[in-house]
Amino acid sequence: MSNENLSSDDKNILARLIAAVHATSSRANMGQTLIAVGEVWDALESIKEGEFIEINTELTLGVRHGERDFEEGLFLSIRVNGEEIVLGRTVTTYSREVGSDHETETIARLIPGESFDYEATEDWLEMIEILLLDPESTLSASRDHI
Repeated sequence: MSNENLSSDDKNILARLIAAVHATSSRANMGQTLIAVGEVWDALESIKEGEFIEINTELTLGVRHGERDFEEGLFLSIRVNGEEIVLGRTVTTYSREVGSDHETETIARLIPGESFDYEATEDWLEMIEILLLDPESTLSASRDHI
C-alpha cells in the first residue's frame, strides 16, 4: 500500500486501529497470539508510513454468552496483508433445537487507491471497545505468511 494513496483521515483511522490492536494484547493467552498482535501492529504502522508489508495475519476478538440450551457470540476481526486491511464481524448462535448458525460480514476495508468507510470503521472500533470491557472475551490469531 502506498502512503500517497492515504488521506489524512485514513492515517487517523489507521492510528485508531493501531490503538485498538494494542488494546487487544491483554487478551492474548498464548505467545503465538501475542506475536500476531505485534505483526498486525507493525504492519499497520508500516502501512501508515507507506511501507510494503509481507504478512497475512488476522486477529479475532470475541465472546460467547449463554447457557447450555442457548448461546450467542460476537467476534470482530482485523486481517492485514499487502493488498488490504479488512475489518469483519461474525455473529454466532446456538440453540439445542436448531443447532449452530453464524453470519459473517465485512464491515470495512482499505485497499490502495480507496479509503475506509469511516462510519462503519467507527462502529467496528466501538464494538471492539465493548468486547474489551467483557472479561470473558478472548483473542485468537491466524498467521499465514507469504
